[in-house]
Amino acid sequence: MNQILDIFFYINYNITFKLFKNKEYPVFSSIVVITFYQVFTLLFILDFILFQILDRRDVVLERSEILGFIIITIILIFNYFYFHKKERYKKIINKYNEVNKQKVNLYYTISIVYMIFIILLNIYSVYSIKNNIHWW
Repeated sequence: MNQILDIFFYINYNITFKLFKNKEYPVFSSIVVITFYQVFTLLFILDFILFQILDRRDVVLERSEILGFIIITIILIFNYFYFHKKERYKKIINKYNEVNKQKVNLYYTISIVYMIFIILLNIYSVYSIKNNIHWW
């Protein structure tokens, strides 16, 4: 699991640093992006369990924004400390900079597919909940 998170961090770091030219805070920006996708993944899993499996539409629609803010903050803090502990982010960047180009391209492809897929799943999940559509 750590390796997947490390790869996702490396890909987001490269996108932030090289593509968007964020040279001031690329590590923190990458951590924010990782948190964003972790929250969306968690949101999809919760919506799927509550609405599709348990058929609890009321719980999904009446969520507290404060609870969501607290969860996002906890995940962000956890990620920040995870990547900054013993400067883990430097080790990750150095490790994956040495990986061959083909493997890095595969990591890019998988990460981008994951990012698109999780956003589409969340859109479809929200659409299903709003229109009371069960998937089976």
